[in-house]
Amino acid sequence: MIETKQAVERLDEILAVPGIDAVYVGPADLSITLGLPPGMANGVRSKRRGCSSRRSAPNTV
Repeated sequence: MIETKQAVERLDEILAVPGIDAVYVGPADLSITLGLPPGMANGVRSKRRGCSSRRSAPNTV
């Protein structure tokens, strides 16, 4: 579960754990820890930046 600024900063380490194929991003909590108002749009923007830097596809279910 990626819900904090620290988790985003350590995403490479988290994804390197054997058996981890996917992570869930908590957009409201992530927005708050990034100093933004809680909301899907803020979390999704951050998630897309993180995914594109790692060449993976964000899923916004």
